[in-house]
Amino acid sequence: MRISSTYVECICPVGYIGNGIGPNGCTLSSSPFNPCVSNPCLNGDCSTNNITGDYICNCRRKYTGRNCDIIKDPCSSNPCLNGGTCQNILQLSFKCICKSGYVGTICESQAQGKPILPIY
Repeated sequence: MRISSTYVECICPVGYIGNGIGPNGCTLSSSPFNPCVSNPCLNGDCSTNNITGDYICNCRRKYTGRNCDIIKDPCSSNPCLNGGTCQNILQLSFKCICKSGYVGTICESQAQGKPILPIY
């Protein structure tokens, strides 16, 4: 791989070792490659994708991302409708605080009769 006009860096593909230079620069490694050796999954379990040879992270409930390094925010998708405010509950769930005149799990319905005021 060319980095600049004066510098070239050669990287062997997964499962191969060597400096990457020339026809014999990368040779098949005699030891089985394990992409999980470096513990890439910060908050989850690592397994090997048998097709690509790459790693896959199975994240714990509160985490997401390729390396399970991002804390989930159930409010990030703005699930509350009609101006409702999303309240994050332990990174696992959410609760919508509806504006006056709206009800429902995600403030999806207009209240019938008297306006319902939020309880704090």
